[in-house]
Amino acid sequence: MPKYFYKAKNLQGKEESGSLSAKDKRHLAGILHRKGYFLVSAEVEGGIEEIEKEKFEISSLIYSKSSAESP
Repeated sequence: MPKYFYKAKNLQGKEESGSLSAKDKRHLAGILHRKGYFLVSAEVEGGIEEIEKEKFEISSLIYSKSSAESP
């Protein structure tokens, strides 16, 4: 799960900032909401969201001229 740096506020306007691990921004907002805060902004640590990597066979990446020319 990516780690998000966030800013949030409660109903009294008290601001809180910090970092939490969450599946996505929606999940992060839910975690903060349960604590009585509303998400104001969030950014993934490093600035790039993690992308789930697909498993694949190395043979699926190999391309040869002979296989491209065969009918």
